[in-house]
Amino acid sequence: MIGISARIAIVSLAALCASGQAGAQLAGNEIHLGVGGPLTTGSATFGIEMRQAVELAVEEKNATGGILGAKIVADAADDAADNQKGEAVAKRFCDDPADLGVVGHVNSGVTIAASNVYSGCGLVMITPMSSSPGVTDRGLANVFRLTNRDDRKGPGLANYLHTVNGKRRAVVIDDQTQYGKGLADNFAKGFEGAGGAVVARQVVKVGDTDFHAMLSGLPKDFDVLFFAGIREGALILKQMRELAINTLFSCGDGCWDVKGFIVPADGATTKGEGVRVLSAARRWARCRLDGICGALHRQVRADQQLRRQFI
Repeated sequence: MIGISARIAIVSLAALCASGQAGAQLAGNEIHLGVGGPLTTGSATFGIEMRQAVELAVEEKNATGGILGAKIVADAADDAADNQKGEAVAKRFCDDPADLGVVGHVNSGVTIAASNVYSGCGLVMITPMSSSPGVTDRGLANVFRLTNRDDRKGPGLANYLHTVNGKRRAVVIDDQTQYGKGLADNFAKGFEGAGGAVVARQVVKVGDTDFHAMLSGLPKDFDVLFFAGIREGALILKQMRELAINTLFSCGDGCWDVKGFIVPADGATTKGEGVRVLSAARRWARCRLDGICGALHRQVRADQQLRRQFI
């Protein structure tokens, strides 16, 4: 869950930044942390949720005395889910001597681009969401992550669809981003490794809205469609049902969102064979989304209960 991950990240990062300074130096001062993520564009629901979770963590931690007597201050910046803008945000945080660390970013490609800047200036960063193996496989000493990796969750979901749901012929679509392509590749590898067949691979562009032609040209005998991306998933699902394609729709955690997936899907989640979405929390991993997305509403209550365990 994004909220839990972001709150763990903010406290961990603040404590890490404080560990190099004496308590006497920090008492009565401020610890500034940058928060970098998409506050606009199609990824904004995730970026805004991350920022809100950080703000909540800061408020709660400051209410109990902060870190070694120092007040935590969060400085948020919009990277617009763009690699170059992410680098610019990273440079801004690096150039500000008050910022001691960063929570971010959301999109894997942006995180990788920004982390190179942070590495150059020695600024520590923790991403609650970026799942591409490339985020951490480069061995940068200042980069940390609080989420599962695409080379784990892709095969995991593929195996679940094959062994539990009995799916054998998959169509795989991705949005050509670092996150989308990486997750799709790992899903396809895992599905074939489980004994299934990938009968078609397709790509879309971030921001596309009309998928009728692509969907109409798909093989007629597939039994699951897997999408690796974010905003476009809702429209793909909606247009599948408009074309009477009732096959099971599955998606990575980029679709784990009410405003970004349930609402724009416009009731399509309850039609046909339904939906399987990869959950960021194991407890909800078998969620079948309904019209009001019951599991996501339960997530809020679970989030409130789990919060006390970490903060």
